[in-house]
Amino acid sequence: MVFTSFVYVAFLLLVLVLYFTVPGSAQRGLLLVASYLFYAYWKPQYLVMLLGITTVDYVAALRIEAAPNSVAKRCWLALSIVANLGLLFFYKYYDFLATQFNIVSGWGGWGGSLPLLDLLIPLGISFHTFQSISYTVDVYRGACRAERNYLNLALFISFFPQLVAGPIERASHLLPQLVRVNRFDLDCCMSGALLVAYGMFKKLVLADNLAVLVEQYFTAEGYGGGALSLIAVYAFAFQIYFDFSGYTDIARGSGRMLRIEMIENFRSPYLSTSVREFWRRWHISLTDWFREFVYKPLLRQGFGRSMCVVVVFALSGLWHGANWTFLIWGLLNAVFYFAMKDDQKITHLAEEGGDVAAASRGMAAVRCFLTFNMICVTWVFFRAADVFEALRVLWSIATMGGSMGAGVARVVGEHPSRLAIILGALCLDSSLELWWPRYAWIDALTARKSWPYWIAFACLAYVSLLLGQLGAEQFIYFQF
Repeated sequence: MVFTSFVYVAFLLLVLVLYFTVPGSAQRGLLLVASYLFYAYWKPQYLVMLLGITTVDYVAALRIEAAPNSVAKRCWLALSIVANLGLLFFYKYYDFLATQFNIVSGWGGWGGSLPLLDLLIPLGISFHTFQSISYTVDVYRGACRAERNYLNLALFISFFPQLVAGPIERASHLLPQLVRVNRFDLDCCMSGALLVAYGMFKKLVLADNLAVLVEQYFTAEGYGGGALSLIAVYAFAFQIYFDFSGYTDIARGSGRMLRIEMIENFRSPYLSTSVREFWRRWHISLTDWFREFVYKPLLRQGFGRSMCVVVVFALSGLWHGANWTFLIWGLLNAVFYFAMKDDQKITHLAEEGGDVAAASRGMAAVRCFLTFNMICVTWVFFRAADVFEALRVLWSIATMGGSMGAGVARVVGEHPSRLAIILGALCLDSSLELWWPRYAWIDALTARKSWPYWIAFACLAYVSLLLGQLGAEQFIYFQF
């Protein structure tokens, strides 16, 4: 069930009405049934997998809490981690590793080969396995209590707004909101609805229109080739941002309408003045997960900070997909992470919303430009089908086959109306982020409960329907 479909809108409205109509004790059951129906809409048989991993983590957490000694605790924790990562490995990485083994076997003349299973990756498996692992590790550490009610834990793992692509939530934050009785709140409903409309706008109008340019020009050759590829790389940088942040807005807005608040996942990442800052603003829940469950444990084991950073970025790359391109993407981020340190003064003032001197603003602009282009280099590998395609695109840009003017002229000539839509929408979104950061405009409009709110909501909905690419593109992160 795609978030930008009319089916999802109808589903959400039905859940919303039923959720605040049924008795409080039945709310959790309703949400769980709705979440399983949401997942089954895609592929019903994979519900068995979701139930299986929920059962393993439920039992493991209870046994961890009741274990008489640390050895027993570690054994039960290991069971949970192996079950979750084993499932992730089987569906997502087996075919990739089997293919690499068969290639090496052919080179070495060993004669053996592994069968390829061609498995369909379960929807959202990378997200819900990480969320499940965070739960059992938190129980092991004593950061939260093991959940005694199986249905409560099942809802935490499968909650439909964030099941497919996050944000990756911690049990201490999300679980109490799911198990309490929630009463209808007009402010939450209006704020959530506007956030959903804004997410739809980002996805349908911006991301999906940009996707057309990326698809056509990413590997462009001949007349204006290098310039076209550069334009496509920049277009993809914004496409993936609006695609993923649009999904997150819809997820958070859906939860907010149910009075369930999820964590922020993006914070104007392309305004970052270093790659380090970028990763504090981009996919925040994944960054926090790797920091808490990979970086810090490795650091406590005596690994150097630099080594920990490299391992985290390498694993983050592989988490995104079973392809060498994702590993290179992660390692390139590590290289750029070390290449430019944070400017502490700029970072502090920017985060606090303070005034920055003209010289500092100029330096911040330069650093922002450099950071954005570093990130764009990494996006080439993220988008490319294989390493050779990525290198061809980078070589085409470096040698700049065709002038930039010719490239721009071709894009304008072939997509005049689409470019007008994209530029207009970009101006609107940039204005909102610069003048009302962190969605303050949504809170301001909701608080007034007057005609500006309804105009904003109606305009977002109308523009999305009129100018959006309805049903054209799946969310990028659904493949992970």
